[in-house]
Amino acid sequence: MEEDELALVKAIESGDTDLVHLVIMHLKRKLSPAEFFRMVGPKPLARSLLESYCKQQEPQLLRDFYYQDDRNLDSANGVVLEGYRSENATERMNKFKIAAKMYSDDKDRSFEAKATDDAIKLLQMQESLTRELGQDYLGLSVSETIAKLLELGHASKASKVKSDMKVPDKRFWWLKTRSLVHSQDWEGLEKFAKSNSKLGYAGIVDMLVRVKTTSATAQAQKYVEFMRKAGGAQEREAQQFADVLPKLTPLRASGSSRSLAG
Repeated sequence: MEEDELALVKAIESGDTDLVHLVIMHLKRKLSPAEFFRMVGPKPLARSLLESYCKQQEPQLLRDFYYQDDRNLDSANGVVLEGYRSENATERMNKFKIAAKMYSDDKDRSFEAKATDDAIKLLQMQESLTRELGQDYLGLSVSETIAKLLELGHASKASKVKSDMKVPDKRFWWLKTRSLVHSQDWEGLEKFAKSNSKLGYAGIVDMLVRVKTTSATAQAQKYVEFMRKAGGAQEREAQQFADVLPKLTPLRASGSSRSLAG
């Protein structure tokens, strides 16, 4: 044991990280996990190299190392990372559940526990949507899931995801507005805009201006008039758009835009 530790110390003192890594791998094969962790743990360089190696090659060993070192938060974070790296939905779900339990055991980690519970809920929804609709939703963010549902015409399911995942009204408004503009559903856009008039029309005009088609520009002019009629700050902002619109040169007569950033 003393010779092993001396070899590790000498490697660290040399400043050669490749040599330190080789010694660590030798010790990992030779020593019991408990002995190995006790030897590597107190040495910052060796510990850092071990963590980097384990994150790429042996995540379970890293979890054992964190457990031995009473680093429960790092251990839980590592399990979450393993989950996201897995392309298997069942395995990902199991990793998230393990991490959620680890977070919930620490009263100071309620935020992380809630975030992991939300990730589990989203994954369960995505599995259900994938089976029911025949489209792959796994691995998407909440916003991406809603956007894809809207794009494919599943507005009611998009609204349910919004409700279940507690998506803010303004974010959902932006996602749905973008979808309606992209599909050039002008009638649907006007209906949605008027039902959410408290959020104003400036965001809609901005999206339409970015599309740069004849039809989108005509729609933008209509919403500028809505802004004028709304009065107040919207009326003042409408003038800025009114100054810009006549200068726009449509890139194409029609067609949906691919420039609406998500």
